[in-house]
Amino acid sequence: MSFLARRRARQRSGGSRRTYTYELAALHLQLLAAMAGIDDEVRSIEVEEVLAFIDRTNLAPEDIERLEGLARISVQTPPDLEFLGGQLAKLAGKPALATLLVTDLARVAAADSRADPREVALLEFVCAALDLEPVPIPIEAPAPAATAPRHEAPTPRPPRLVAQHRVRTAVRVALEASYEAGPEPFR
Repeated sequence: MSFLARRRARQRSGGSRRTYTYELAALHLQLLAAMAGIDDEVRSIEVEEVLAFIDRTNLAPEDIERLEGLARISVQTPPDLEFLGGQLAKLAGKPALATLLVTDLARVAAADSRADPREVALLEFVCAALDLEPVPIPIEAPAPAATAPRHEAPTPRPPRLVAQHRVRTAVRVALEASYEAGPEPFR
């Protein structure tokens, strides 16, 4: 049986293996939020990158809602880095998730088109804690000019995953509203 056939069979049976537990996804999310806020300025493009992570998890809908709530709180008040650093041991035996975390951290750090030294230090700290090679922050566009007003953010990239997340949220809200309204009587 091919890989694709096994995957389809798991999806039909509802036995799809979950990569993340809620606890690991919450740790990942909080580290992403910490990366977004470590330079004392959280830009909307960084928030979009944090939210895009939620779309990539294979969690139950109630866990996704919990992650969305945690994301709102964590972006407004970045979590304690000492506490999160102690929690990194949970990813020690999961090299694929550890690599994904480091890649996502680099993506959030690069989202604002600037590599802040504090972002580089956090990325190096996480790489060292997970026993991974340091990952560079991939800056795609030049940094904004020094004469640009402080309130202007770089033009955000159109992330496909963020759009999917918004559509899924809108559909879920519409379905919940239809359930609350109750069934329509037959006429």
